[in-house]
Amino acid sequence: MTDTIRALTDPLRVKSVQWFFWAVAIVFYGFGDTITTIFGLQATGVAEGGPLVLVVLALGGIPAFILYKTLLVAVFFGVWYVVSGPVRDSIPMVLTVLGVVITIWNTYVVFY
Repeated sequence: MTDTIRALTDPLRVKSVQWFFWAVAIVFYGFGDTITTIFGLQATGVAEGGPLVLVVLALGGIPAFILYKTLLVAVFFGVWYVVSGPVRDSIPMVLTVLGVVITIWNTYVVFY
């Protein structure tokens, strides 16, 4: 039992799991959401639902949206880098879940 607990709390293992979630978060939240949103903006009858994203798009279009998403991921990463404890662990996990759900939803809205 002690070996199991030690394995689950091993700092290298925990770090590798966090990096895995960061990679998935960047793929889905960073790229997936951004790309499917851009496709959606060009599709007929599809509108952006996020009020803040609507403001960003109104101010600077797609380039501003890409910058916004990049800065948002960078801010989340910066917070993750400086905090500790359960909050640190949850940041990439939450972004991963959000990214997967939003990408699937956007894909459904745009292509179905």
